[in-house]
Amino acid sequence: MSNRKHDNLKYIIICFAIFIVGLVLFLCVGKPVMDIFKADFIYACVNGTEKNNFSVKDTVPEISNVSDGTIDEKEWHEPIYGEQYGNILCKEAGLNAPLYVGDSDEILLKGAGQSLLSDFPGKGGTVLVGGHDTTFFAALEKCSIGDVITLTCTYGLYEYKISDISIISGSNYNIPEIVNNEKLVLYTCYPFGDTKSIREQKILYTCDFIKGPAIGGVVR
Repeated sequence: MSNRKHDNLKYIIICFAIFIVGLVLFLCVGKPVMDIFKADFIYACVNGTEKNNFSVKDTVPEISNVSDGTIDEKEWHEPIYGEQYGNILCKEAGLNAPLYVGDSDEILLKGAGQSLLSDFPGKGGTVLVGGHDTTFFAALEKCSIGDVITLTCTYGLYEYKISDISIISGSNYNIPEIVNNEKLVLYTCYPFGDTKSIREQKILYTCDFIKGPAIGGVVR
């Protein structure tokens, strides 16, 4: 009887040891692998590969082809927070990203996000737009000075030319108070594609206004 109890105890100890070893292996090997799969899935969803499985229900906006003249401010409907109101394009670099109002983490999973502290295209100030360098703004790496950036919006079509590319440290960018000198500033994390380290730099693409309808008759 004592031998049987001893054998049962040995069996229990062996099973427990196997369980512990398996748990340690999962935590050391399995969990990182699962995390990679999870990250890859989210990345694929953001890029649109699996967008049918991604629970984002946005309405594709109707784009206006008005590229000059003046828009009566009383008839202009200011886009609201979280709304996609256009797209950002650059033919030279292959850039094509949906443009949203706001730059929260949720919005940046959907596309490029415009800072609430900046002006809308056509208002004569600075339009500040950010995006992730591994997804929607990855193509910015191919942009050069002189390239044309097009914003197709619900109320007009705007074009800007890249005039400066600079790198800053830190996450804060002081929006210059520009009067009658509209500019577009696109920014993302730098260096491009470096997801293994904590990046403290941003790369800025400052673009000069070329054309587009003015809202309320502002001078640019």
